Amino acid sequence: RSNYLAAVFREGKKLGLAYVDHTTGEFEVAEFKDTTELADELERLQASEILYSEEQGDLIAALGSPSCAQAIEGYLFLIDQAQHSLTQHFKVQSLDGFGCQGLSAAIGAAGCILQYLQFQLRRSVEHIQRLRYAQISDVVLIDAASQSHLELVSARGGNAHTLLSALDRTCTPMGARKLRHWVLHPLRDLETLTQRQDMVAALLEESMLFSQIRTLLKEVRDLERTSSRLSQGSGNGRDLLMLASSLEVVPALRAALEQLAQEGDHPDPLSRGGIRMIPLLLGKLHDLTGISQEIQGAIADEPPMQIKEGGVFREGYLPALDELRAATTLGRQWIADLQNREIERTGIKSLKIKYNAVFGYFIEITKANVGSVPTDYHRKQTTVNGERYITDELKRMEDKILGSEER
Repeated sequence: RSNYLAAVFREGKKLGLAYVDHTTGEFEVAEFKDTTELADELERLQASEILYSEEQGDLIAALGSPSCAQAIEGYLFLIDQAQHSLTQHFKVQSLDGFGCQGLSAAIGAAGCILQYLQFQLRRSVEHIQRLRYAQISDVVLIDAASQSHLELVSARGGNAHTLLSALDRTCTPMGARKLRHWVLHPLRDLETLTQRQDMVAALLEESMLFSQIRTLLKEVRDLERTSSRLSQGSGNGRDLLMLASSLEVVPALRAALEQLAQEGDHPDPLSRGGIRMIPLLLGKLHDLTGISQEIQGAIADEPPMQIKEGGVFREGYLPALDELRAATTLGRQWIADLQNREIERTGIKSLKIKYNAVFGYFIEITKANVGSVPTDYHRKQTTVNGERYITDELKRMEDKILGSEER
């Protein structure tokens, strides 16, 4: 399910709502005529946090004072500031292209969320690419009591016997989130509803292709959240491989849909209606095999969880990187060999060459052996148990090793 951060704002008689799922980049706004409708929508969203202006405590009280509500500075909701913040972020002159003309209350709420993420939570928002106006008049607004009584997505005895659980045969996390949204926001538009039903009928008519499509979709990972992590710079090599393996499915998925469209005339008019939808789907399903192959050629089969651990790229992909890796590996072997040589030269059997992030590489000598230290050892630090030294030779190799690791 989605994890929403929401904001509510009152501007005159209008009640604005904005909500974002930072893990996927989904960002939507809506406006309501009364607090009952707004409260019902918040119940559907199940937001983890609801922001409101500290100057509008009466609004949050009218919404039932949800426990996840948080008052923040009112200036974050100022319309002009919100408009500026949003247009700057989306690199547009106006928000009209998003369908937000005249939605001052919703814009105030949306601007607040964007600024809150950027400046208070210090989160990247680069992956939030668009703003969508949720046209409330297009859906049936189901009040909170009806949602509960109908057991649409949750039930007192658990969620195994809800309408959603009966319907949900989705194969991807994105599909599961979308279906949940559809259940909580049933459409009013008959044409769109009919198109959905027609597509289902067309798939059921071709059971083998239907099964093939489901099998392919099961190979698709959570692309929304994976791409979101990568765009924020918090992803890793494993995220890239998940993206690549998911993109690999696209050509086969396109082929299955094209075959479905070419299966001939269907006697059932519903199936024919579903077939007409396929070109629309294909137009949104781009073959990105080249990107998938590039990623798989670059990333190691088992990259580490943390990028800073190294080993993300395959050997041979970047010759310059291979040289740095070799320098690091050989350098560490050189350190081990130096330790053996220094033990033999000084006769100090307990001599150790160690490393820490503060002092770098050093030769550690116990107090009992300090009198045997050669004159070319330079004292670096005194500890409780002994002394730490460095030599010119060790310092030069330290610079090479740390320089290659940093690069």
